[in-house]
Amino acid sequence: MLPESAEVFTRLDVVVDGTPVESFTDAAEAEAYAADLAGARIVDGLRLPDRVLVELLEWVVELFGGGQRPPTSSGGSAAASLPPGRRGTGVSPSKGSTRTRGR
Repeated sequence: MLPESAEVFTRLDVVVDGTPVESFTDAAEAEAYAADLAGARIVDGLRLPDRVLVELLEWVVELFGGGQRPPTSSGGSAAASLPPGRRGTGVSPSKGSTRTRGR
């Protein structure tokens, strides 16, 4: 995570009477500041709805390998079929047993 985005996601606001007074990125600093103010509480500065957080989480998982598509177009494809021509002379595993008469 980049430092700029880390500041957004880890921001803690010290709130007094519903009004943010100060913002911190360190929990210890926020607690020390809130201890000096009467009626202060610490809240998460980034308030996103749960559905938004779930969407972000699913996007990150898909982005870093959890998706259904292969990571590259050529390496994730199936192998090409053999070129037409004469078939090999090896024995097929399906012809290894003898049929039973009458069936």
